[in-house]
Amino acid sequence: MPSTDEDALGSADAGLRFYLWDTLASHADLGGGVLLEVPPGVYGRVRFRWAIPVGKLFLSRFAVVGFWRSDVKFGTTVSGEIERGVWRSTFLRLSGSGTVSERSNGSSGSRSLALLVPLPPRAAARSGSR
Repeated sequence: MPSTDEDALGSADAGLRFYLWDTLASHADLGGGVLLEVPPGVYGRVRFRWAIPVGKLFLSRFAVVGFWRSDVKFGTTVSGEIERGVWRSTFLRLSGSGTVSERSNGSSGSRSLALLVPLPPRAAARSGSR
């Protein structure tokens, strides 16, 4: 997830991730790799994530990512999600994020509303809007 705009067409990356810790409620990792775009580049990042139940109906998740990319230099992304089960294993997720970097003109952000449905054995389908 090194991209400042994860869903940008024509961009991709390949990298390695080292998990510092991974529990049910929190997670931290270090990562780095190459940006497969024109011109190619490199990136490194550190990410912290937390999951916090909100009552019995909702689950919230928050993440903070500090990164360095050869195209945008140093930056930070902050994101949050709130998720609710709507039927069996089907979930509705509202999410948003904001990014600022050395080369950005202010901050950039995104938001989405999605319906997530599991598909056996280890896949899922997502339908939503951005």
